[in-house]
Amino acid sequence: MATGKRMLFSVIALTAFIVQAHAHERMTDVVYNEHPLEMLEWCKNAEAMRNPEPGCFRNLPPEARDPTKIGHIAHGVPYDSHFILNGSTFSLHLVGRQRRPKKLELMKFAVLRNGREVYRFKTEQMAAVSDEIKAFFAQDSSWVLETAYEVIKDGKNLGTQLGHEKIFNYHLMAGRPAYFAIDKGKITLIIDGKPIGSQFDGVVHYACCGPYMCNPKYFPDGITFYGRREEQWYFGKVQVQGNREP
Repeated sequence: MATGKRMLFSVIALTAFIVQAHAHERMTDVVYNEHPLEMLEWCKNAEAMRNPEPGCFRNLPPEARDPTKIGHIAHGVPYDSHFILNGSTFSLHLVGRQRRPKKLELMKFAVLRNGREVYRFKTEQMAAVSDEIKAFFAQDSSWVLETAYEVIKDGKNLGTQLGHEKIFNYHLMAGRPAYFAIDKGKITLIIDGKPIGSQFDGVVHYACCGPYMCNPKYFPDGITFYGRREEQWYFGKVQVQGNREP
């Protein structure tokens, strides 16, 4: 049995090497690595297979255990977030709340430009304060908003514009747009319009409580994340070498 497990992980490691080489073929200035993870028996249940905790794995790589590798996990922005874009002030405004029997409270927000409404949206209240809005920032001459349901750019669904069913964790990595895309049940990491690595059946995101530390973690020039293919979990790491020229 032990020999069989060693052979299985050898095959998985070889697959990870092939995936890394394939990523280099697609985008030569992006370094992509996968580390296959061994899940502990007590974690092999439906909830942990969907949103595991770091403690569910016995063989995390050093960078996943290093407390100095803080990075940034998108966990929500304040309701009064604002920024300056091309001389205009863009801000969020909580318009109202709607209580619903046996349902989560409905939150109504508006995006304001110099105090005038340019976009309105609704979202259900999440478990933690401000978790309804995942991100709100400027990209070039546009404003970008991410909720748990969609990514909006200048008032339009960005996932639809990019040709995907849905996207999440949209951010800038070394000046390049990066996000995870969901299409036909498969999840792909996209950087600067190019797919990186292989597809996954699941990627931990928007998780709270114990699984929170398995959410994608952003660095100025990279990202780490936990992805799953069937029942096998991986620790993924991407590093972009050099900023994109403006």
